[in-house]
Amino acid sequence: MSRQPSAIRISIGELAASCTKSKIAKLLRPRIILAIFIAVTIVTIYVFCLPRGTTALSNHPAPVFPRRTSSYAHRKHLIIVAGHAIWKGGPRLGEVDEEWALEPYQMGHNESLTWIDHIVTGVKTLASGNDRLLVFSGGETRQSSGPRSEAQSYWRLSLATTEIYAKDSIENLLFSICRFKEYVGNYPEFVTVIGYEFKRRRFSQLHRKAIRFPAENFRYIGIDPRNETLVKEISELEKNHGLLPFERDPYACFEEVLVKKRISRGWSQRGSGGYENSCPELKDLLKYCGLQKDGTVRLYDGPLPWAT
Repeated sequence: MSRQPSAIRISIGELAASCTKSKIAKLLRPRIILAIFIAVTIVTIYVFCLPRGTTALSNHPAPVFPRRTSSYAHRKHLIIVAGHAIWKGGPRLGEVDEEWALEPYQMGHNESLTWIDHIVTGVKTLASGNDRLLVFSGGETRQSSGPRSEAQSYWRLSLATTEIYAKDSIENLLFSICRFKEYVGNYPEFVTVIGYEFKRRRFSQLHRKAIRFPAENFRYIGIDPRNETLVKEISELEKNHGLLPFERDPYACFEEVLVKKRISRGWSQRGSGGYENSCPELKDLLKYCGLQKDGTVRLYDGPLPWAT
């Protein structure tokens, strides 16, 4: 004869037949308490422990902002390194094309060496003062790489904080300023951008003017690829696909080449990262277009923390 299990199995029907309501409640109370404890624990982990920009319930970022400490309150200088591709990882630490998720036009030129130069320069600039914060900026621009951003891959090659929602250069600048505000608690007084030399005018003139950041507090460090032939080729691309379109459309809201670029790079549909909530002073600028009824473009002239 087989032995009966040592555990006693009690069905709801048996309970109803043999126990009073008070006994049933007494039996179920520990399970209810355990269920409540588990639910509270899950909610606590979700609210306080998930990193900013993630959510277990959807593909959209949760508006959870990082806790600030007094050790960051004195920082006034934002250093931005804009991303250009996503490092997939590898033993060569980004020195070869095979370790990067590249667009066809980026292949075969060893541009990754220049991106490493940008990262190293950013770290050196950070180390030259104790009032600085380095931000790598760049979103999930390659669908083939999944939910991995340019900024996060740069961070893996260095050490800094990241801004993971930018899809183009004006967003690199503006979103990084918002990320600085989230991290430090105030807006930067100084901004240094590190990128390609052939993009100097785009950042120093067009983007800086579009957000009315003071020229005397803005610095651009340009580092081009070592291949001079490549520089000539991509400088022409910059003129036709970056500089001139941004001259016509400073906020990238109607120029076809700029709009298509944002759409293709924004495949993950993560939006603007909730910066309109964490940076309410910039809410109007973040959604500003500037296109007037007569077809002209007007730069944003509303209030800004750094402009009088």
